[in-house]
Amino acid sequence: MGGAPFLQGRWFSLLEAHGYAPFVAIAEEGERMLALPLMQDGDALVPLANWYSFTWSPLARGDIPPGGDARDEDMLAALLRDLGRKHPLLRLDRLAEENTCTALLEAALRKAGFLCRQAVSDTNHYCPVEGRSYAQYLSRRPGRLRTTLKRKAKHLDCTIFTQYLPEIWRLYEEIYRASAKVAEGKPALLQAFAEQSETRIGIGFYDNVPVAAQFWTLENGVAYIHKLAHLDQADRFSPGTVLTAAMMKHVIDEDCVTEFDFGTGDEAYKADWMDATRPRWSISALAWRQPAAWPIALRWAAHKLVLPHRRS
Repeated sequence: MGGAPFLQGRWFSLLEAHGYAPFVAIAEEGERMLALPLMQDGDALVPLANWYSFTWSPLARGDIPPGGDARDEDMLAALLRDLGRKHPLLRLDRLAEENTCTALLEAALRKAGFLCRQAVSDTNHYCPVEGRSYAQYLSRRPGRLRTTLKRKAKHLDCTIFTQYLPEIWRLYEEIYRASAKVAEGKPALLQAFAEQSETRIGIGFYDNVPVAAQFWTLENGVAYIHKLAHLDQADRFSPGTVLTAAMMKHVIDEDCVTEFDFGTGDEAYKADWMDATRPRWSISALAWRQPAAWPIALRWAAHKLVLPHRRS
């Protein structure tokens, strides 16, 4: 299973090991296999994912991604039709429009007779490197950002750790807990993910005191930016900005990544670092012919929801 770290078998295994109950629906025809990694949430099936996950998608066995085989739409539709008999409501989110699996899923849901409503549920900021050096990348950043770096970079010493080390992870967690960030829901899961990934952890020091920390991973040439934190008392030194620049320089010039992925969320500061955005979609799908779905269909009708049309 290739692609983003959250579409890998090791990620789903981590979720299961930390309390999530997988409901994996599988369709097979000959050597071809498609899978929907799901879990139960009340009266609905939802993606096997959590707040750390950037994306979710149908999966396929082998080197051919979902949608790469002419049989996939029919196989997935048959699987969804069967699912709908016992689980008439699917709430699917974190769907990446640039992933052809999303279009495959939409087509299969329609073919399986589901009533759907869909919406943009989030935004992903990203940046193709396009062969640039860090200096070339930095030259295209906003002037105010480059000015901040010129003025503040000298106050912070940044160290980038290129492998998971327990003592460095503890330092990251200490900074995160002391920052203004919301408390982690499952820090042990994130730590286990860091242990199993190609990890980059950056620590920013002011006068030998750690004041900023960031956690990134690398996967198939893409740098995924997961967590950023700094101490409020160090704000005058812009530690988050300076440490992000140091991380960028390392992964561009040393790791030679081809793209950055800043996860979900449309925070304004992400636009300073990234060149583009793309939507993340959600689909609520109802097997409306099943009696168990009728109360939900009535609620949808009350909100003036109609049969979907294909997005352009």
